Amino acid sequence: MFKINKKLFMLIIGFVLLFTLTSFIINAVKGNPTEPISKVIMESSDYGIPGSYHIDKSAKWLDSNKALISFDVDTKPITDGRYKDVVFVIDMSGSMVDERLRVLRENSKELVDVLLDDDNNNVALITFDTNSEILSGFTKDKDLIINEIDELSYRGATNYNAALKSVIEVLNGYEEKDNTDLIVLFLTDGYPNEDTPNQIGTYNILKNLYPYSNVYGIQYEIYNSIVDELKDISDKQWNANLKNLHNVLFDAGK
Repeated sequence: MFKINKKLFMLIIGFVLLFTLTSFIINAVKGNPTEPISKVIMESSDYGIPGSYHIDKSAKWLDSNKALISFDVDTKPITDGRYKDVVFVIDMSGSMVDERLRVLRENSKELVDVLLDDDNNNVALITFDTNSEILSGFTKDKDLIINEIDELSYRGATNYNAALKSVIEVLNGYEEKDNTDLIVLFLTDGYPNEDTPNQIGTYNILKNLYPYSNVYGIQYEIYNSIVDELKDISDKQWNANLKNLHNVLFDAGK
């Protein structure tokens, strides 16, 4: 599971804010409020290992009474010690529009970035609407997956069955690995309205072929309760919206 030490993080942010405020006061007292404030870099001595951090702080005056302070915070997550082979299955039906798609892209790319920071992990990408498309089989190529996510566009209806068939195709010949979790992240924002209820039988085939697989259903911007159709084709479910999709993805993809 991805974790950040919240107390340590808040202490670091508090220190940087205090440093920034002090810098502004000193510059104002000197009578030169337009002088740029130096960039400050802070990082733990063990930066690069799980639990470490790196912070870039910069600030500049916009005018004599207004300042812009920027923080670029990078942390290395603490994992549960197991590796991950993750199949992203993303609903690209006609309802996945505007803000829904923008938030989905941003948060999916962030999870991919974290997963593929570890060379022991692999990611595959499938999209579905009326039909399904395998955009990538398992790969460690972060740029490839992120570029594909950037190009996602909505179209068509919602076919759970086609998506699950593509998962089986991606997993063809897959063998269980020691210390590696096989995770299928099935994200949808709608009910199946094509080739249904055949998805139930296809899900059962998937589980019979790969009983160690974890099929996780993520319901995105639908209702407060999980729809039965998603329960029928997944082992565990999450209810996500625009505000919490980031946390849900990282929880399910842990």
